[in-house]
Amino acid sequence: MYTLLRILTSILLIAFANSYVSDYVEKSSEASIEETNWVDEKEIRDRLSVIAAEKFSHHYHEHPQIEVQNVTKTKSRSVIRSAVEKTRRKRDGGIVSGPVATALVTGMIGMTAKTVAELTSFNPRLSEGGCEWFGTAPLCNFPCPSDYDYIRANNGRCSSWWLSGFCSPDPSFGKPCSTILGDYFSKRFCCKSDPMECTWSGRWMGANTAHNIYCRYDNVGKCGTIDCSINHFTLKAQNSSEITGDRCDRLELFGLRGKATCGYIAWFNEDGHIVNSWYKTRR
Repeated sequence: MYTLLRILTSILLIAFANSYVSDYVEKSSEASIEETNWVDEKEIRDRLSVIAAEKFSHHYHEHPQIEVQNVTKTKSRSVIRSAVEKTRRKRDGGIVSGPVATALVTGMIGMTAKTVAELTSFNPRLSEGGCEWFGTAPLCNFPCPSDYDYIRANNGRCSSWWLSGFCSPDPSFGKPCSTILGDYFSKRFCCKSDPMECTWSGRWMGANTAHNIYCRYDNVGKCGTIDCSINHFTLKAQNSSEITGDRCDRLELFGLRGKATCGYIAWFNEDGHIVNSWYKTRR
């Protein structure tokens, strides 16, 4: 009788634990590797939509471009080109200097490949953006700093049940939060974009996935091309895209369509719904 009671108790406990939905539901094999399906996915995407609208409203990446200025006379174009070449020769004797050569390697969001090649000055800088978890275990309850975007919350456990096991969303999460008060304690994943860092090349971080992505720009074609690699502890992937759009701010990677501005890329699925975003980071 005692043995039977123990078996029944164990079955009830397992059923009770399984009744809580895990914070992360496996995505279908057809979904993009940059598309997630968290339990609160709808709320996350709603936030991403608001964030994207705010980012693009500033038009950070809409740089003045020589080829689209109202220069109507051939003579005027020749004068501008001559002045540019004269400045180049005076600066470096006809050899492209270090900072300008860097621009050819990094590219500039919003600039054509031709405009990048004609730059006479370029000041490379490290991005001040990126994403990280805020909150200290076990009583995690810290808001995003004012200059960060709130993306999502997680307690680092498989549910909000007080005996729940550990289910860390990614290696950077750290120790899990207490569930003594249910889902009250949780860390917040917050991201910050740097509007002054407008290059394509470098490190990006996925807001929904925490994937670390390294991208490399190539100054070919109208707007250039970009090759990106995901280096995650459970995922390795690589994809490349031609940069397109009237403002040279559109691309397609990993089955998603992206729109970029300085320090930020919003990703949309085939239905036009935002599903993720990347933030330029120095880490």
